[in-house]
Formats: sequence, C-alpha cells, structure tokens
Amino acid sequence: MKTIRLFFFLFLISCSQKNLKNNDGYKSFGIDSVSKETLKRFTPPELNSELKGKISLITDIQSLGAGAFNPKNKNEFFFNWGISGNRQVWKMSGSKSFPVQLTGGKDATMLADITSDGKYLLLERDVDGQENPGIYRQPTIGGPLEKLYHKPKVKASVQFVSDDSKFLFFTSNEESADSFYVYKMNLETKEIEKIFAEKGYWIINDHEDDRILLANIKGNSAYEIFEFNLATKEKKAVIGQGKDNFYNVNFLKEKDSYLVLTAELGDAKALYTLKNNKLTIIANENNFDIESFSVNKERTLLSYELNKDGFTITKLFNVSNRGELKALALPRFKEVDHVRLSFGKSNDFAMLSTSSYKSPRTIYSLEIPQMRLQQWNIPFVPEIDISKNSPAKLEYYTARDNTPIPMFVRRSTFCEKNICPVVVHFHGGPEGQSLPGFSPFAQLFVENNFIFVEPNVRGSTGYGKKWLEADNGPLREKVITDIEDCSIWIKKNWSQKGKIPKIGIFGGSYGGYSTLMGMTYFAGAYDAGVANVGMSNLVTFLENTAPYRRILREKEYGYLNTDLESLKRLSPINYISKVQGPLLIIQGANDPRVPAGEAIQMFEAMEKKGLPTQLIIFADEGHGTIKKENKMMEWGHTFGFFNKHLK
Repeated sequence: MKTIRLFFFLFLISCSQKNLKNNDGYKSFGIDSVSKETLKRFTPPELNSELKGKISLITDIQSLGAGAFNPKNKNEFFFNWGISGNRQVWKMSGSKSFPVQLTGGKDATMLADITSDGKYLLLERDVDGQENPGIYRQPTIGGPLEKLYHKPKVKASVQFVSDDSKFLFFTSNEESADSFYVYKMNLETKEIEKIFAEKGYWIINDHEDDRILLANIKGNSAYEIFEFNLATKEKKAVIGQGKDNFYNVNFLKEKDSYLVLTAELGDAKALYTLKNNKLTIIANENNFDIESFSVNKERTLLSYELNKDGFTITKLFNVSNRGELKALALPRFKEVDHVRLSFGKSNDFAMLSTSSYKSPRTIYSLEIPQMRLQQWNIPFVPEIDISKNSPAKLEYYTARDNTPIPMFVRRSTFCEKNICPVVVHFHGGPEGQSLPGFSPFAQLFVENNFIFVEPNVRGSTGYGKKWLEADNGPLREKVITDIEDCSIWIKKNWSQKGKIPKIGIFGGSYGGYSTLMGMTYFAGAYDAGVANVGMSNLVTFLENTAPYRRILREKEYGYLNTDLESLKRLSPINYISKVQGPLLIIQGANDPRVPAGEAIQMFEAMEKKGLPTQLIIFADEGHGTIKKENKMMEWGHTFGFFNKHLK
C-alpha cells in the first residue's frame, strides 16, 4: 500500500532582525528559520470558553483513515485515526469490534504497508509536521516500534515490501536534498543497498518479480515512467518521456503490457492498455476524469474511481491478461457522496468505504465474487444532530469571460430565504478540488447562518486537462480573476432589497495564497480574510521552499530565471497598499512547503502600514494543523474572526 502525497504551496518588503534570523530577508524553511522571540510573540491566543466548547465538539468527530486488512487474517483491520489527539495507528479484530490503539505519543504515525506474512506493520513517523518522516516496524500484535530508518532533515517514504516479506523498498533524499533515490533494506540484517540513484523526484508505481515501474515526477501533473530490472539494473522508457502529462502505470499479466491512466489522448483522464508503445483505450467516462485505479494481487480484478462533478463513483471489473474489462456489479448505497474501493494484498478481498454529508467514513470489507459486504465501523458524531446537516449543492458562478465556474454551496433553510454573510473557501493545490461530503467545520458555519461556498476555479483537478492547465505559469494572470469574480457574482445575485451580503475569504496553502490575493490585489472584493500557510510572495516562496519541492512548484507557478516579472505581478505582498479589510494569517513553523517567512513578512509589511492584521504561528506544526488541540485553535480563531467581522 502506497500513498503518494504530494501535497500544496512570495519579495520581502521589510523584516526586522528581532523577528527573523536574517536582516536582509528570510532564508530557508522550518523552525530553524524562525527566532524563539517570533514563536513566543505569535503563540496562538486562548479561545474563550464558549467558543472552545463549540469547536471541541466538532474536533471530536474524527473519520477513520482508509487502512488495510491483514493479508493473512481477514479479521484484522489496521487504520489511522486521530481521535487520541494525533494521527496514530489502530487495530480492529473483527467487524464492529472495539478499536485498539497501537501507536501513541506526540508525533503523527502513518500506516504505510503490511508484510505479506501478516506479521509486521511498516509505519512512517513524522515530527511536528516537518514532513521528514522516518520508517519504523511494529508487530501486528502491537508492542514497541523498531526504527528502521530515520534521519534529521531527510524525507523517507515506504514504497513496498517484497512478497516474501524479507526486503523493504523505500525512497530517501538523504544524499541529495532535491532528489529521491531508491533503496532496498534487508529487514533481517538492516543492511541497505542503493538500487537506483538518478537525479529527480522518483517513486515506485508498481512491482512484479524483479521488475519495478519507476515514476520521475516532473510536476504534480507531469510524470515520466520507466521500467527497471532489479537483477540486471537495466532501465527502459515506458511512457511520458518529454510529454508533460500525468501517467499512473501498472503491469498487466501479459508480458511487456501495461495499464495506463492518463489524459494524453484527450481532455479527461481515461484508462488504457500500453503495448509496443501503442495506447489502446479500455475505459473512458466521456468528459469526466477517472481519478485512480486499483488492481488485486493476481491482476485479475480492477476498480477505478470516477470523479463526476466532485462526487466519487467506483466501478469494478474482471481484467484479462491483455487488459480487456468485464463489468461486475457492486453493492448499491443510498445517499452517499463518495464510494471508494482498494485492493490490498488479497485476490478476492477488498476494502470499500463510503461517506456523505451526513456521515463520516464507513469502512466495509467486500468478498468477491460473492459481493458479500460487511460493515466494520460505526461512525460516531457525539452531541451532533446530523439530520440538520446541509448538503453541498453544485452551483455555478459566471467569470468575466463568461466561463461558468463550479462551486459547492451549503446553506441553512434560514439563509435560503434571508440574506446571510458568506464565507468562500478556496482549496489548496492549486491542483486540488473542493468536494462535497462530510464537513463538521463547514456545518458549523451553516448552523450559525453563514452561507459556505467552495469554488473550483480554473487550475483545479477533476474537470479535465484544459481546466487543470489553465493557470500554469504566467497563464495564471489571465484566470486569477476567478477569485474576484466569485465575490462579484455573489454580491450581484445574492443581494436582497438593496442589501449586499458581507463576504469572507479563506483557505490553506494555495487557498491561503488565493486569500491573500483576494485581500490585496482584489482589495474590496472580500470584507475579511483568513490565510492559512499561504504564499505572500511567489519569488521568495520558490527561493526558500524545500529543494525537492522547488522543482515541482516552478513548473506550476513559473520559473525564477524566465518568469520573474510575472511572479512579481502575482505576489500579494506587492499590493499591500490596496488592503481594505482585516486579515488573519495562520502558519506552522515547521512548514517545508510554504516557509514560515511567507507569513511573517506579510504580517510585518501590513503592520508597518498600520493595517488590521493578526498572525498566529504553531511551533509544533507544519503545512497545516494535524494535532487535535491545534486544529481546535485554528478552526476556533477562523470561525471567531469571521463571526466578528462579517456579522
């Protein structure tokens, strides 16, 4: 089991030496780039007791992570869960059994793989959001963790464990901060062999016997795929070389044949077979993206997830040696927003999950071909009346060039008839997508008579390649206006009797950047903003983000050596003089993606001009809050800020 996390992401006007370690501008990322005085000054203030009580209720609602079943014992299910205050690994021994916590402590621990013999869990543990996880092993019965590989300022990632459970394959940037090489560890002796060492951001897509499929990630939507023979060390190109497209590739049973998910031959991502350098389509969903696919161990079953206007539909097939598909009927579910399915290391046993606006994730086991479904967990929502939850309805606003922009809107029955303040949440990425579904934080706003809006502006995933690439590099200057156009449309269409609703803007990562643009470049469009881990200056952001991320982000935002003027024009910090409304900035000190200096320089520039601004820095977080107490503070201050300035 492998999760690819690639996750989301600006010219310094003035930074005082007492707040930053460099008097000529901030340098680098992580907590070492921020002084202790700065951390102390911007420690999150306590919430008032009433607000804290309200927020603590919704942070107690914790969805189970997807997890995996023990390949040797179908009655053991392992998963991540944050109910104890941080993401830890838990175990259930039977359907609806009481969960047992296997890992603990202050640091997040993620389930990465289970050995085929069913004896061990492979785990990744990170420290305070640094995104430099180490690799650990733990018996499936529980007990102390055994450190396999964990080094300071080094990012390691489990790729897979060999079928005989003897070898761990992982990637690490220990030897070169901007590149990930592939290593093989003997799990008995702990000896490590470097098996692939070329510059680039490398991951393993798939493995079969002595062959692995390597992906060289050139950007979040640009992959090059190679086949590498572990015995002969021969590398051969498979697909994507120099093509600037997304590819997810698995082996087929037939020799020199592959399954390929890509949008190379169309606007939407579709599923193909590849043989003799020829792509043959086997599944497409017209204008909707197939987001991902999963195959069982024997490569006889295949499922894929269809993204239909943000809702997730899963389909299941028998797959032949050559890749022909024959549809199988999955169990049906009522009133769900998302259905997802994945195969672990079993041939006829899969994990299926559902979620909706009324319910967190529900986990099922699915036996194939009987299609026997068994529910494993009972979602809980303490003291919450989920019957009052408002669904996210798909609506559209019109951009200035007449392009319809999709947005999900949640509103109470009161706000359907009366004018209410609006909060607009922009997602991160920008190669991300706001989705419908269960959101206690969104529901908090709805219950307090805000209208909650989530646009998917140009540059979002889920709407085809043309939509995704519309904001690449300097093209962003043509579509960044989608941010302002949302506000313009709301004011025009949701006003009543001459009264215009107040509108707030917020988001994290690229959503934080969107917020800063909304409050500066488009000053007056929004009445208040909360920017979380957002870039204030695209130039300093690219100069100081983690080296391995710079390669990916320049492809998205523009290159420092060729697009500098465009990057400056798109940097919020250069428009501070235009600011009209109050701004709250939230940041994690350990963030390797968007360095803390981005938040600090924005705050100091606004403070210098006497503009209404507030800064909160979490010393023990990175790119967003993970720890439950910190999440409560983030949500509490965000909600309190909008409740103060929009009502």
